[in-house]
Amino acid sequence: MYTAGANISYQGRNFTAKWWVDRAPQSQDTWGGWLDLGTCNQSTPVATEGLLFDDFSYSNTAQLANNGWLLRSWDGGPGLSNGQWSPNNISFLSDAALPGNTLMRLKASSNISADQVVGNRGNGGQSSQVELMTTEARYQNGTWAARMYFTDAPVQGPDGDSVVQTFFGITRYIEGAEPYSEIDFEYLPNGGWGIAAPTMWSGTYAIAAYDPENHVAVATQQSFAGWHTLVMNVQNDEIRFYIDGRLVQSYRGKAQPDHPMYLSFQLWFNSSGLIQSNELREYQEDIDWVYHRQDQQLSTSEVEVQVQQLRQQGLAAVKNIR
Repeated sequence: MYTAGANISYQGRNFTAKWWVDRAPQSQDTWGGWLDLGTCNQSTPVATEGLLFDDFSYSNTAQLANNGWLLRSWDGGPGLSNGQWSPNNISFLSDAALPGNTLMRLKASSNISADQVVGNRGNGGQSSQVELMTTEARYQNGTWAARMYFTDAPVQGPDGDSVVQTFFGITRYIEGAEPYSEIDFEYLPNGGWGIAAPTMWSGTYAIAAYDPENHVAVATQQSFAGWHTLVMNVQNDEIRFYIDGRLVQSYRGKAQPDHPMYLSFQLWFNSSGLIQSNELREYQEDIDWVYHRQDQQLSTSEVEVQVQQLRQQGLAAVKNIR
């Protein structure tokens, strides 16, 4: 049997496992568990012009910060208006399923009880959340992708908080006005925003407002615990959201992103969904890689092939966005 990300050569071709699979690749197996990477002697380099790729093969956050990432350290929203954010909530670990691969881990913790939240401010206890984003807002049309491991339960403390695990693009935050764009994948394993079940939200904003004209979102209700590949295809007249190659939202209209954005990840607590407890709760999410191809619309399988080829070329990080 093979776990997701496992690489094999079979009958003269290279394959990588898309998910857990217990059989060898089959011919013409387009929708099966194996991604065909081509013949074993195939070595066409991936073009790096218009590409952001990061394999997160770091050992410390200083390396991350020195390679074009901003690690948040100031207080404020989203979530509690006095919520804390720390670069110390980012770490790196070996991938148990793929020897030699490194994962980036994000964590967030809180011991604030729901009855201590007054006017969106925590009056007692502490929260410690995490955000990183590119230092430049150059990302708009093209293919946005990331491979992420979501969790449904805390690694410490009682379960139930409305916690938000995200991959998104955003301009500088301006309340209710232009210039503004935002596109999101937001996973809430304990629900929130009117839904009590585990939900992946996908959405796009024209301005930072929540009316149906300026904020269009789709709620996909199911557990997404485990590894998933998220893709956003953005072009001038349409944005499409995919999870593991499955289309979950397609949109044309006013809320289409029209300004270059920062590419970002967060893990934070929804202040209106905290549980009644002062016990410390800690949540985690892992990120394998992130990919952005400027002005090209690629499928999930095409992105995964390019990521594998970039790794084979020894390119752990590429930042070449015009």
